[in-house]
Amino acid sequence: MTRKRKVEVQIKREIVEIFQKKIQDDRIGFISFTDVTISKDFSYAKVFYSQIGTEKQKAKTNERLLAITGLVKFELGKILRLRTVPDIKFVFDKSLEVGVDLVNKINALKDQ
Repeated sequence: MTRKRKVEVQIKREIVEIFQKKIQDDRIGFISFTDVTISKDFSYAKVFYSQIGTEKQKAKTNERLLAITGLVKFELGKILRLRTVPDIKFVFDKSLEVGVDLVNKINALKDQ
């Protein structure tokens, strides 16, 4: 595993822990963090998350994630041993929805 991948895995693990222990916000729906990608110079990190819910719930969650990005970066800075903490961008991951839709289509074909 490359150093870049190790840092990505560590950031994902730490963000999950930050959300479990320090961020208790009811406006953020039930989300799962699916992946983290970091730029070559470690200055930017995209944190992918998925959520099942209505479009209104997803919009509210996205709004709250944007609002607490600074707090998440601050908490990461206390934990990570990097020269600079990457800027965090939360990105909605549609793969879960696509997978559920695909399974539903397969089941519908099977029932015909």
